[in-house]
This record gives sequence, structure tokens and C-alpha cells, in this order.
Amino acid sequence: MHVHPSEKKPTWWQLYALGVILVATIGVIETSVANDSARLALELAAVALVSLVMLGWLRINRVRIDLAQARPPRATSDTTQPSRIAAYTQRQHDRAAARSRCPPRARA
Repeated sequence: MHVHPSEKKPTWWQLYALGVILVATIGVIETSVANDSARLALELAAVALVSLVMLGWLRINRVRIDLAQARPPRATSDTTQPSRIAAYTQRQHDRAAARSRCPPRARA
């Protein structure tokens, strides 16, 4: 059975690993580069690069995060709850309606 990528949980360990990589990289740069201006440039480049990768991670996992927040607790198996995709779609619609200047449509 094939599971759609958005049905999986967010891969938080990857985000934490990026933070560890950033700290380790800054530590290596701090101890190995003697020139102040070169050290500053390398540290800024490392922070910028890891920040871009973190933004990419967030973009990839945005739907997963939204769906994880919409999931009912695991202990309940109530079938009257809306599906996760329906809940996500409704939240997206509500956000778009809040951003627009016209009032939201009435729900049936």
C-alpha cells in the first residue's frame, strides 16, 4: 500500500539535525580560522546556507505539519470527525477568506 507523502508525520529529526550541523559548523569555523573577517564571512555563509535548507524543510513539511495539528487524538476512533484532508482544506479556505476583503461564503 502506497502512502502519500503528506499523510506521513513531519520529519522533525531532520530539522534538529540541521541545527546540530549549524552549531558544529560554527564551532569548527570558530576554532580553525584565524582571520577575523574570513571567520565572520564563513560563519555568515554557514548561517545563511543552513537557514535556506531549514526553509526548504519547512516548505516540504508544511502540509504534514498542518495535518498533524488537525489529527484527532489517537485514543479516539470517532468516525464522525472530518477527514484530515477535509480539515486541512477547510483551514486553508478559512485563511484565504480571512486574507481577502470580501466576507466568507456561508456554509451549508
